[in-house]
Amino acid sequence: TCAYRCTGGCLHGAVGGYLLAELAGPSTAMRLLEACAPPSALSRLLALGECAHAMGHSVVLSEPDAPALAALTFCDRAFRGVDRNYSLAHYCATGAVMQLGRHLVGRAHGDPRILAEICDALPPSAQASCFYYGLRSSWISNPPIDDFCATSAPCAFGAATAALYSSRPGRSKRGAQAAHMCQRILDPRVKRACIDGLVFRAGKYFADLAAPVCRNFADPDDAALCADVAGAGMYSMGKDRLIREYQQQLHDAPRRRLAASIL
Repeated sequence: TCAYRCTGGCLHGAVGGYLLAELAGPSTAMRLLEACAPPSALSRLLALGECAHAMGHSVVLSEPDAPALAALTFCDRAFRGVDRNYSLAHYCATGAVMQLGRHLVGRAHGDPRILAEICDALPPSAQASCFYYGLRSSWISNPPIDDFCATSAPCAFGAATAALYSSRPGRSKRGAQAAHMCQRILDPRVKRACIDGLVFRAGKYFADLAAPVCRNFADPDDAALCADVAGAGMYSMGKDRLIREYQQQLHDAPRRRLAASIL
């Protein structure tokens, strides 16, 4: 009788516990691929991308007193740095950022400018998740920030994802607002990241809302991408080219350092 929000969290904890117990050590990331890949027992519980998300939770839990940056750097180096698997690095980071929660983004209080100082200092694979978790509680009181996010793919991803996070009344309206926000972005890479964020969670939590949200796009290519992302699923391994694109946008970009007390 428990909805997926409940059973999924339970599965993440169970898989995370297994990973903590069985896969500790420098080869953890590569062994995760084996442990979660079909026909393993774990693969019957969680798909590979979601398994990486659970691993992100586990990395934080395994060293609760370690600096936040340590877990996010692990996800980035273990996947993006070793075999260029941008999707797994991204999904691992979603779990780590979620587990870190307010410890990472709390001081921003939803202010996009303070949040940018925090998120821009993180490894590339963690920035989109950082913006999402930092903005998701403030969308209603701080609606479309497209001017601020128009040149930042991680920020656009986070702002669009946050629009549909809340289950409060008006989610369909917020989805339409976010779709129009994405449409106004001129940089094609940033726009695609925005669309990915908009329906990132659709496959699990609001499948019935994805189609009407995607119909807000006037450009057929944008509407098609929206439908494809929604249909692919939340932790799909079929979006690597898209995810790689907005992580590579950050390559060699200047990084702002945060005080050691924050990270």
